[in-house]
Amino acid sequence: MESPQDALNKALALHGQGRFDEAIVEYRLILRQYPDDQTVAANLASALVRAGRLDEGLRLYQELTSHNDCQPELWFNFANALQRAGQTGKARQTFERTLAIAPKFFPAALNLANLVRDTGDVEEAVTLYRRAIAMNPQHPKPRVNLA
Repeated sequence: MESPQDALNKALALHGQGRFDEAIVEYRLILRQYPDDQTVAANLASALVRAGRLDEGLRLYQELTSHNDCQPELWFNFANALQRAGQTGKARQTFERTLAIAPKFFPAALNLANLVRDTGDVEEAVTLYRRAIAMNPQHPKPRVNLA
């Protein structure tokens, strides 16, 4: 019988290889034994989204974030999934929630600036890009996008 760590390593390897449907099966098997494992559930949500099963993934992210108000990575991944699903308003709120939890979370600041730019609010995007630059002055993306 496979140890829990071996099962997780297998699921993560499948996920990393882009074999999302297989990873989903493995994550679900782990969750049968450890139904409260939030890390495995978050990885399952990610795999569902990456497999194109957006509704399932979004439902799981919604459930996970309703019980977890302090993990910025979880909120960030949820925001990215919402954006991928075309739910820009909710994605924006969720990026903002990520930044409320972790004000210096650079990837969320950059993605929020990009989302605002893509919705056509250039003035606010400029402000948000400047905020991202202040967080990480060495990173080229916010400077390039600001230009």
